[in-house]
Amino acid sequence: MNENSKRLALLETEDVKKALLRLGIPTMAGMLVSALYNLVDALFIGRLGTLETAAVSILYPLTMVGTGIGLLFGSGAGSYISRLLGQKDYRAVAACSSTAILTGVAVIALLAGAMLLFFDPLMGALGATDSILPYARAYGILYIIGIVFNVFNMILNNLLVAEGAAAMSTAAMLAGGFTNLVLDPVLIFGAGMGVAGAAAATLISQMLSSVIYLFCLRRGGSLLTLSPRFFKPSRAIYAQIVKIGLPVCFFQFLSGGAVGLTNVAARPFGEAAIAAMGIVNRLMSLEVSALYGFLKGYSPLVGYSFGAGQRDRVNAATRTAVLWSTAVNILFGLGCLVFSGPLIHLFNQESAEVLAIGRTALSVDGVAFMTLGLQIVIGNYFLATGKAKQGGILSVCRQGIFFIPFLFIFTGLWGLTGLIFAQLAADLCATAVTLFLWKREPALKPA
Repeated sequence: MNENSKRLALLETEDVKKALLRLGIPTMAGMLVSALYNLVDALFIGRLGTLETAAVSILYPLTMVGTGIGLLFGSGAGSYISRLLGQKDYRAVAACSSTAILTGVAVIALLAGAMLLFFDPLMGALGATDSILPYARAYGILYIIGIVFNVFNMILNNLLVAEGAAAMSTAAMLAGGFTNLVLDPVLIFGAGMGVAGAAAATLISQMLSSVIYLFCLRRGGSLLTLSPRFFKPSRAIYAQIVKIGLPVCFFQFLSGGAVGLTNVAARPFGEAAIAAMGIVNRLMSLEVSALYGFLKGYSPLVGYSFGAGQRDRVNAATRTAVLWSTAVNILFGLGCLVFSGPLIHLFNQESAEVLAIGRTALSVDGVAFMTLGLQIVIGNYFLATGKAKQGGILSVCRQGIFFIPFLFIFTGLWGLTGLIFAQLAADLCATAVTLFLWKREPALKPA
């Protein structure tokens, strides 16, 4: 049995739980490595001071914009490719993969250029104060260039996972993550580059991952292609990509907007509040990335099974994913409650105010995120099976429909306390909507 046949057998005939683990664990590791880029930067930069930590927090929403573009073309095309593989339409797989990669890179390159051109006004809109701006500028220029490579990596990651090649994708992510971990202290402290050193380390690491992904494609053994010859910018391909990818993209854009607006809402309470909320957002991104990584293994399994008409397999995978992700979320939330102080202290040894605000916010978010697994699994089920309406609702529900209004209402009523509790209220409301849509889907009614 050749490599492609083994991958297709994994999607088609492997035991559901084993398939979820074999697809989900490597991709979860890859996504965690991606999240660790920002977390490792924050860990080392936290030793420079509160202003430097706040500057990195200001830039964080731009990461989520890049993630949104990467998932628009990566997740959208990946879902389509999974269904095409189930239908054995390999020619369409080649056209879809080349079109998604080349279009996605062009889009993020244009966006990155605009970010650099209007850098200072953009930083002000994201909540930077005059004292934070010089550090944001030193970190942000190289960081934005790195976003282009990160989007390329993210698209390839999603497409390789959709094909069942999770191990290759994870190897590329791990190589970049390890390189970033080594280079950060060398460039920040050893070379005396400060925050600019963290951005340089991230850029070099992402470029390394890009080279490895290109090697994975060029060495053969994959049904995916990256060639202008297969670039087919047709309405049919873009419609399939946008149908599934756009709701996921909106989710990331809204998440980035929510983080940016959190910084704006925290600005009246000082740089310590911005720094503290930034640390919490990065810590919670670990849980979000782990879930999304695991579900990047779930989605192609469900998409392939749905395309092949294996509905029982779709249902079994979904119920298992809900159970597993909920259990992990509860454990993670309890960890945030018990270890909130030590976790915040890792990223801040300078300010008692940052520690106090961060401990409270991390504890509250730990409770809020206990319901996140259910929200994301059911949302991914709808997207993976081509039900864009329901998937779109759940993609924008949590951070768009609920969190952003709650952020300003609660902060206006209760100040910093309201800012901290807005996410918990949003998650409770989003969970209620998820349960409603779950119960309306006959094949997915809870057992």
